[in-house]
Amino acid sequence: PRAWTWIKSRIDGSTIYSSTQPCVECSRAIEEFGVKRIVYGCPKEELMNIRKANRANLGMGNDAYYQTPWHFAIDINMVGPFLKDEATNVHKVYWKAYYARTRRQNIYNTNAQQMNQKRDWRMKLQRLWGKIITTLLAVY
Repeated sequence: PRAWTWIKSRIDGSTIYSSTQPCVECSRAIEEFGVKRIVYGCPKEELMNIRKANRANLGMGNDAYYQTPWHFAIDINMVGPFLKDEATNVHKVYWKAYYARTRRQNIYNTNAQQMNQKRDWRMKLQRLWGKIITTLLAVY
């Protein structure tokens, strides 16, 4: 309990910078810890629509994880979408590749070539998000 109080006191009133409007689970934690401001890039509905469109293009069924934006019970200043086109484009590229790969192959196959491709893809995403976050911090 003492550690919990210390952690909460460090986060209370802070700002979170996020590539995307937070999901339900993250939003609950944000609310509980007292974060007062969230700066985000891609709106949650936009992300969900990107996922839905990619699944539909491949003839896949409904997305069981479809979420609408969370409505906070406390007053949290939502700033965004910020750099919406850039943030949204990363999701468009990622989810198109993700669902195409899921449909084509077993995602649990761990041969060396696939492991390297997955690692390279994660590194590419990190670089894209890094550029967005760097710009965001410089401007805002």
